[in-house]
Amino acid sequence: MPSRNPPKVILLWLLLSTPVVLYDAAFILLRPHTFTPNPLSFLWRGHNFYATVDYVYSAHALSEQDGFPAAQSFMNLIESALNILYLYLYSSTGAGSAGGLVVGFAAVVMTLSKTMLYLLNEVFAGGRHVLHNDLSTFIWCYAVPSSLWILFPAWCTVWFGGEILRRIDEGEGSGKGGKEKKRV
Repeated sequence: MPSRNPPKVILLWLLLSTPVVLYDAAFILLRPHTFTPNPLSFLWRGHNFYATVDYVYSAHALSEQDGFPAAQSFMNLIESALNILYLYLYSSTGAGSAGGLVVGFAAVVMTLSKTMLYLLNEVFAGGRHVLHNDLSTFIWCYAVPSSLWILFPAWCTVWFGGEILRRIDEGEGSGKGGKEKKRV
């Protein structure tokens, strides 16, 4: 069965999002050293601003021993490892093996579900980390960036899932012992 290359935007998303996610995880996991005026703060000026928008990133969350930011950041490391593994498998096998597709699917599902969990945690906490913002700050500094981390991974999930299903369907009808099934 012929392999199809993923759309270039998927590869671009994985290439660009991985360093962003690793950088974000490092900010959280290296706290308090990343907070202003500590030694590493110069590397995370943007994050120190963002901590005023989303208190999950703030010194207050750290002092309250809120474990969610660090747990979510640890999951960022696993997500990034899966992204890197997929890109490696893709570059070494061309369009990618079935195993590569499963790794890619797992990576983007992880990104999507982790982002949804992050946002749902905020919703069910009554917006305690972000509703202090004025409407413009909330939209441009929180809602718009967060929506990108939902829309792109959701679209990637659909592509990877569709490609996995296509290969399963082609395998079932190929005479390799599988019964031909009609997908409903």
